[in-house]
Amino acid sequence: MVISVNFPHNEQLGDTILAWMNIPTRFSNGIQLVGMAGLFLFLVSFYLLYNSLGKYRGRMLILTFILAGSIPPFLIETYQKTAATGIYAVSYEKESSSCDFELADKTTLHGNCDLSFENLSNKDVTFLIEFKEHFSFDGYASVTLMNKQGPYSVKLKAKEHRNMKIKGYIDVSDEEKHINNGTTHNPDIKIIAGDKFRNL
Repeated sequence: MVISVNFPHNEQLGDTILAWMNIPTRFSNGIQLVGMAGLFLFLVSFYLLYNSLGKYRGRMLILTFILAGSIPPFLIETYQKTAATGIYAVSYEKESSSCDFELADKTTLHGNCDLSFENLSNKDVTFLIEFKEHFSFDGYASVTLMNKQGPYSVKLKAKEHRNMKIKGYIDVSDEEKHINNGTTHNPDIKIIAGDKFRNL
């Protein structure tokens, strides 16, 4: 459960640790090292749990399976609501966020992003937003084009939930490839406060 936790960044903790140790997290054939290790540990732990119990083996395995999936998100949210400060208390609702693009003319792209945030702490939080490219439309730049007018400043009051709208007309005359029209769902972003940052 620990290596699969995706906090403080969107990447799993296991990926972050391996990257820090300069160990590749993914192989060329698509196998993810952290995922395989997590699956192996999960199966071994189930086997050991099953052998260590005399009664209620089936019930305990089902309960453990449910807890393994629900405890990490619960612990992260509890930490953000109680002990986390600054950007670590900010929840980015990626599934509710999107960016729309429309070509205004040959050299100008109109970008319109709706991003959903919640400050889970009891103190105001101020941070900057940068966009990151998770995938591209056939190699075409999309959400990172919004960085030409960024970074964007956000201030969330204590316990505030807000849908933030970012709009801009972007000069794409120097871009070889860029999106002309389309929507990017679940855009990846980076939030920054001083020397601290989170990739979400």
